[in-house]
Amino acid sequence: MSAILGLILLGCAPSVQSITPEKSELNRETAGGVEEVSQVQAPRRNSEPESSSSRQIAEGLYWIGTTGLGLEVSRDRFRYYDEEGYKEWRDVRGLTSIKEGVIFDGENYWCWSQLVPQGRVGSCTAQGWKIATVKAEEEAKEIGIEELSLGGIRLGDNEATIRRKLGAPDRISEDPYDGPRFEYSGLEFNMGKVGAFNIKSTSDRYCTPAGVCPGMALSEVRQIYGASEIFDRGEEGRFIEYYGPRGETCWLKIALGAADRVESVAVACQP
Repeated sequence: MSAILGLILLGCAPSVQSITPEKSELNRETAGGVEEVSQVQAPRRNSEPESSSSRQIAEGLYWIGTTGLGLEVSRDRFRYYDEEGYKEWRDVRGLTSIKEGVIFDGENYWCWSQLVPQGRVGSCTAQGWKIATVKAEEEAKEIGIEELSLGGIRLGDNEATIRRKLGAPDRISEDPYDGPRFEYSGLEFNMGKVGAFNIKSTSDRYCTPAGVCPGMALSEVRQIYGASEIFDRGEEGRFIEYYGPRGETCWLKIALGAADRVESVAVACQP
């Protein structure tokens, strides 16, 4: 009877597996005292690495880099865009998450635009953004002060001079910070006591003296002025800059649009 009772009690005892601690330290006695044995790690339910199919794809814009091609992710859908505009929406399940900030559409790797290194030219790889280096002989040239003009309109030109060149403006708006804003088709600027400033061209009729115009490819601009870093300032957009002689407080700011074509050329100055 006592043997039967012992077997029943033994069968009711919890198994070793069910009570194995997640982390334990085992000691064993030795002739010299107690020797510590390495910690034992119990297997964890979530010990497997996160799969690409289960990793969530962040919303936002993704770029290949060095081109104007883009991809936008919004909730459970995505779409491509280029210089011609946005394409149709597609199911986000058509994308594969490679790692955080990197996705693959079956042909190209796309990197999250918010992770692109500030002010650097890069291309997307499976490992993330890869920085493109610029050879020393290709670095941006210092432009002459005469290049800080558009369509023959220079910094400091007075209203009478500009009207003789361009005629009456199409519209004059009031800028609460910088005064009257003269607007022509493809060209606009502010007019103050020092003459014209904040000059901006969006038309190939108003170019720099060296021939940089809106609509040109980035490669053409670099052939004229040399290489320059691409800056990405979020809502302000992507642009490159060329500086005048040392001590000059104004410079050329060239905005880039789709396919890295020049969207606008502006003469910017420190306030």
